[in-house]
Parts: sequence; structure tokens; C-alpha cells
Amino acid sequence: MEATGEPLILTDRGRPVLVVQPYREEDDLDRLKGTLVFYQNPLEPTGEAVYLDHARPFPKG
Repeated sequence: MEATGEPLILTDRGRPVLVVQPYREEDDLDRLKGTLVFYQNPLEPTGEAVYLDHARPFPKG
């Protein structure tokens, strides 16, 4: 695994249960690229329904 960099898959009775792979250091900022959203006015509604009363279910659809 160290020479090839290929992950090792451990199985239990033929079913994959664990993947062992080499550790790779990566920059935290690189991992976050493309995941952050910029809002011009963060106090404006997003258009999504939000219910704070947990007893009332979300509408279907």
C-alpha cells in the first residue's frame, strides 16, 4: 500500500467493512474551495421554508 498508494479494503465474510488508505496532508482551505456561499444580504429570506415548531411536520414535495 505504501509503494502504490492504493487503499486496502478489509472485509468481514466478503462484505467490505473498512478502508485503510495512506494519510495525505491537504490544506484545509483547498478542501473548502467551492463549498462556501456568499450572500449579498444575509438577512434576506433564502426562499426555503423553515419551521421552528418541531411538532408541525415539513410539507411534502
